[in-house]
Amino acid sequence: MSTEQLIELCITAPCAVVLAVLVIVLFFELKRFDKKTKAQDDARSEQEKQQAALFEKLLGAMADVQGQAENLPVKCHSKEEETSVAEINEIVRAQLDRLRILVRANRIGFYYFHNGGYAINGIPFAKMSLLLESLDGSSAPVMTSYQNMPRQLMPGVIEQIAADGSYDIDNIETIKEKDSSTYCVYHDRGTKTAYIKGIKDNLKDVYLGFISVEYSLNPFPSDPKKVNVEIGKTVQRIAGALQLYNDGKQNPEESLVNKGKSTKGGIDDGE
Repeated sequence: MSTEQLIELCITAPCAVVLAVLVIVLFFELKRFDKKTKAQDDARSEQEKQQAALFEKLLGAMADVQGQAENLPVKCHSKEEETSVAEINEIVRAQLDRLRILVRANRIGFYYFHNGGYAINGIPFAKMSLLLESLDGSSAPVMTSYQNMPRQLMPGVIEQIAADGSYDIDNIETIKEKDSSTYCVYHDRGTKTAYIKGIKDNLKDVYLGFISVEYSLNPFPSDPKKVNVEIGKTVQRIAGALQLYNDGKQNPEESLVNKGKSTKGGIDDGE
């Protein structure tokens, strides 16, 4: 072997060894990376399968709920029911008009509690609607804005009625911080003073709703206690009328109006 060949071998041999080592290291590193990537892909695939299964289960539950709702029988009001509802509305409206004039309020609203349906997990929604209004000439109706509203839109009202049956707000500015939602409801329609009284079903011991006696332009009542006495009388008459409606459903041949006129201490304007 010549000197030139020996020098060339000494120079090239270490590079070949280094290259061989690098190739071996790279081969095992790529193999390890492939295993790690495959494990990540498998985990991701399993997670996607679980999410898809959960989504399908949720869709199935929603379809079941929708199917149950669609299969519920549709109840149409009978002529007798329509007549009874018209009569009860006439009676309640007359009581609200009478009270508004008597206590010189600008607005009186009759709010009625009702079921608002159910969440997908079965939790019921508690709602209420503004069923009737009595207005003076300076007040605009707001009934259409307060249909199927969550009861917690006026949390202070609901809590106070549940606690002692009434909620007196001599100045709505006093509840701006502690009962801001109720404040906004009244403030938006210009109410400055409100007296709220719950309407109770005494047989079932539950509140059916409430009336809200409101002052926006008229002077603040000089004797709130006297106003509350008149509100209490009106609430009792309305509660009696609602009870007569329930009784009328069991005895539809009897008119609500006739029953109201013939029932002592019922819903007449007499004190």
